[in-house]
Amino acid sequence: RGLLWWMGSAALNLNDDATLTEAVLRLDSLDHAHSDKLAGAAADFLRAFHLILNGDASGLSMALRGASLVQDSSNLKVDAWARYELCDAYTQVGEASKALPVCTRAANFARAVGDDWELADDQNDLAWNHSALKQYAQAVALFKESRKRFRSIGANQVAAQVGDNLSHTYILTGHPRKALALSRASLVLELAAGRDNDALLSRDNIARAYAALGQPKRAMKIIEAAIHDAEHSSNHGLLPRLYAGDSQFAEAAGDLKHALASARKVSALLRKQRNPSLLATEKVLENRYQQRERELRIRTLEHQNRNKTLELEVARARTTHQNEVARRQQLWILIALLISVGLLLVTGLLYLLLRSQRHHANALRQLALRDPLTGVDNRRAFMQTASEMIEGPRTYPGSEHALLLLDLDHFKAVNDTAGHPAGDRVLSDVVNDLELASTGVGRISRLGGEEFALLCPRMGAEQARRHAAVLCHRIATLPLPLPEGSPIQSVTISIGVAILDGTHSHDIETWLRAADYALYKAKAQGRNRVVLATPTDGDAEAPKHVDPDSD
Repeated sequence: RGLLWWMGSAALNLNDDATLTEAVLRLDSLDHAHSDKLAGAAADFLRAFHLILNGDASGLSMALRGASLVQDSSNLKVDAWARYELCDAYTQVGEASKALPVCTRAANFARAVGDDWELADDQNDLAWNHSALKQYAQAVALFKESRKRFRSIGANQVAAQVGDNLSHTYILTGHPRKALALSRASLVLELAAGRDNDALLSRDNIARAYAALGQPKRAMKIIEAAIHDAEHSSNHGLLPRLYAGDSQFAEAAGDLKHALASARKVSALLRKQRNPSLLATEKVLENRYQQRERELRIRTLEHQNRNKTLELEVARARTTHQNEVARRQQLWILIALLISVGLLLVTGLLYLLLRSQRHHANALRQLALRDPLTGVDNRRAFMQTASEMIEGPRTYPGSEHALLLLDLDHFKAVNDTAGHPAGDRVLSDVVNDLELASTGVGRISRLGGEEFALLCPRMGAEQARRHAAVLCHRIATLPLPLPEGSPIQSVTISIGVAILDGTHSHDIETWLRAADYALYKAKAQGRNRVVLATPTDGDAEAPKHVDPDSD
């Protein structure tokens, strides 16, 4: 059956009536001998297209009959094929408005079965009908998509034929040069393959392109040669289109007599093709086909509804079973929920306890490392920080760690004249000012009483000495929170500076000893000054401090 179908299709393209007749008779024989409706439909479609090519409008009725034979088929591929053939028949007789819905359904079936060739054919017919209805944008897009799909499956000759159809739309939309290039390329392939009918269409498009380019006489020569070939072959179905073009070109060339004769020829051919009895038969068959299509759609919908009903019943049964399982599990879920809540409560209590312990530990750590009066590091914190600096990586020369040992001068006089509370406020203000001046430079600690230490990482001797001088000046000019009339309105500080050089000052003991010795010298030299420790001060015995409250 398949071989006979392709043999008949090839015979149509090559105008081989003998081969076409043999294919049709053998397909009819298959239908009669084996009740092969598909073979009968193929025979009817071949007969239909042969009639249409010969200008016999009864071809559309024959196509409708063929489509009706396989309308009840449950094979999607057969549905896609039959709908395309009917779509093509409507297209070839110029029934664009009737062709569009049939071609659309054919394309949907072809897409569903994954038949790229059939889908490309459907897109080509859809584009042609959109063009006939002056829907040019949709037509151009579909023609291009059809050509691309044919090329993707290696059907370059068919893609060129689709290009010739696109050419016709380009002529209608004012692009004759594009149209001419496409139709010429298509004509070369069609002549080489012996596809006379397609070659006539290409020649018609070439003539129309020349006419659109302002060459009507050249167009007349091409179209008259095509008419001659069509009249001496079985392609009479194209004669109305060819004569219509000839009339249009003759009018443009000023040959009105020729134009009128060709126009009358068109009218005579169309009357012959579309007589009332044929139209009535065609209408009956068309109504019968559409009625059956509606019945099939209703049957399909009923089948889908039955399937959905069954699916709903299965879903209900599954839901009932799941509800039974859920009810059995409710007790276990409740128990698990109670256990989870209990665990969450225990976890929350443990977290709160742990957080409280951490806060308490932090508070104890602060008490252990902070001076309660001034809020700065105490001696223990100072020793930890200094140890970390000593144990850290060595610095390059000129940027060693510096230690500034500070002591307030004659601070006992403040306590004696203003009282210890006032003295505490003075200490706090002095420390606040020292911290403000040393932000980003070093870390201050209270070693005891009115003695403080400032650890300055990566600070050379000269930079440390200058910073100490700034601190002395700031404290000497710092307003004090003392009662009016107090004999003491300001305090000063003495500062000993020692550098951790890694040789003489190489650990906390030698470093502190060097700074203490320098502080001793500052006190001895009159106080309110800075003294930088010499390299050997760290080796000296710790001095006996001058009593800071003595004269």
